[in-house]
Amino acid sequence: MDARLNAEPIAHAGARPRGALREWLQLLLQTGAVARSWRQQLASQVAGQELTDQEFLVLWLCSEQPVARRGQGELAEAVGASPAQMSGLVERLRRRELLRFERLGNDRRRQVWQLTAQGEQLVAELCRTLSVRSEQIFSRLTSDEQRQLLALIQRSLPSDDEIDTDEPARFLTPGQGGPSSCAA
Repeated sequence: MDARLNAEPIAHAGARPRGALREWLQLLLQTGAVARSWRQQLASQVAGQELTDQEFLVLWLCSEQPVARRGQGELAEAVGASPAQMSGLVERLRRRELLRFERLGNDRRRQVWQLTAQGEQLVAELCRTLSVRSEQIFSRLTSDEQRQLLALIQRSLPSDDEIDTDEPARFLTPGQGGPSSCAA
């Protein structure tokens, strides 16, 4: 007998989600709106340097120490780009002499991306500009509220065993990096 026949009936059309489901869906929409707004603000701030928000985020990720040596797949996942998009993105940054790649050990297939001196200078310059904007964004929250918000978001991220895909989640969180060109 098909297990679906004994399952709970599917809610009829027009049924409103309740409880935790409703809160989760609202949170999903609100965090998406916040992320889009912040990405748009970032894009407008870096556009003067002929960068997209994704390009800047790649440069910034490559500036973090001690894990500045990041692979292309890791960068793609962190900024929400497909592998094909990331390939074009890092190539544009390489041609502008902002990034360079290095082969790791004997594995010629594995390459990591690092900032050039010109890339480091650009990230530092943009971070000075962006720090003013970030202070405006977070001025509505106390320092304690900012830490609580970050802690709550990090705690809500799924662990690798909770992901419904064959690939583990590779969320880049502040604890995975270190001081960068944007360090206060």
